[in-house]
Amino acid sequence: MVLLMGNLVWTTLCMGGVRPETMVVTSALTGLLLAVHLVQRACRSNGGNEPRFRLQANVAHWERRRRPMGHFHPVGWWMLPFLVYALANVIWLTPVKWLGWNDWFGWAQMIVVFWVVVNDLRSTVVVRTLFGGLLVLGLVAVAMGVYQRFVRPDWLMMGRIQVEQFVGRSSGSFGIPNSLGALILLLLVPGVGLGFRQRTLFPRLVFGTYALFLLLGLVLTLSRGAWLGLALALAAWPLFANKRSWLWRVGFAGMVLIGVIGVGALMYFALPDVRQRLDKVVVDSGERTRPILWRGAWQIFREHPVTGSGAGSYTIFFERHRPETFLDDPQLAHNEYLNTLSDYGAVGFILFFGVGGIVIGRCLWRSNPQAGRGAESEVGESAGATARGWLVALDDPLVRQAVGIGFLAFGVQMIFDFHFKIPALAMIFATMAGLQVNRTWPAPSGAASYSRVTRFVFGFAVLLLMWAS
Repeated sequence: MVLLMGNLVWTTLCMGGVRPETMVVTSALTGLLLAVHLVQRACRSNGGNEPRFRLQANVAHWERRRRPMGHFHPVGWWMLPFLVYALANVIWLTPVKWLGWNDWFGWAQMIVVFWVVVNDLRSTVVVRTLFGGLLVLGLVAVAMGVYQRFVRPDWLMMGRIQVEQFVGRSSGSFGIPNSLGALILLLLVPGVGLGFRQRTLFPRLVFGTYALFLLLGLVLTLSRGAWLGLALALAAWPLFANKRSWLWRVGFAGMVLIGVIGVGALMYFALPDVRQRLDKVVVDSGERTRPILWRGAWQIFREHPVTGSGAGSYTIFFERHRPETFLDDPQLAHNEYLNTLSDYGAVGFILFFGVGGIVIGRCLWRSNPQAGRGAESEVGESAGATARGWLVALDDPLVRQAVGIGFLAFGVQMIFDFHFKIPALAMIFATMAGLQVNRTWPAPSGAASYSRVTRFVFGFAVLLLMWAS
């Protein structure tokens, strides 16, 4: 958990991990994370006694306790076919190998983080601590965005200077304001949910202040895609109220949508920067450059519908479809879904987003009936405790829904951006997705039994990782 959190903090604070000098460190930390995972699978005894450090009654001591290694979660295996397919795509199809490998490593890092989280980080204390760390990381990133907006508009991490087109918009620890907006979307709604599930005034005020601060950061990004994603996700939230009639759900969703429009109108008339950003949509009759990029991605997909044009090859094949008057140099399609279609074709799209949709459906409709049971009483008992105690509410169904709504807003914004190409966003999303899967779809219980051959395979994989590093 410490290794994963350190990697997320490093990657996020170093401009999202997009710089080559930070990619090296991020990749090494991710490889080490996987190596540690494989080593413990290879070395830990099945159900045997092992030393364990325990903190009890404010006294730290070592004890020997039976803690068997659990089974692999089935959903982890579901993501591997895409990774293997993408690897084959890089080896045999992509026209520019280094672009293909760079793209593949991004997918690999995200899936490795998801694999480790969903298989190893199941302890309640670990889940709460890790989620609390993500909340604090979001707070730090937004604080940097506030500093940019009101103190040094051209400031960036790592001693860099903000490009002119983004000056006046907050990007926090990232170089792109939309990326900060994406991070806020993942954490804002869960923060609101956690606030609602506290029983006493002080923790409610803490989470309420946290949500308002993140909302301020979202406004300062001036990210229209993030605003739209949040608005649509909030309006859709009542539709997931399973115990209510559809008439109530649709009516309440309509009320939420009217409220969101009202808040948007208030921001439009009260904040000149917001008014300027929204007026630009009217002047341009919508987006001006992104539709050109989207049409190019769709045309590339139509030319290579099954396997795509090759990993990371969008920027190469776009030249065939570039309008004569379009002078920009796009590296990506500014739409994660179309970018995946053009690079990996229908096969890759189904293996990733199709499988992801099945996982979402499984978590929505067949959630763990034990998860969240008694959560409200635990919240009451933890009132006035430490911040980690306040996170007991993570098991509450409302908070789990809030995390899902954050994912929905993030997914809507990906229509306009490329979040999975930003290492920090991809790994934070994978971490939260792994935690969410574990809370709603528990892994098979009982100790897993590994043969000597299986353990040898784990050990050999560790050696390969060390050699690759």
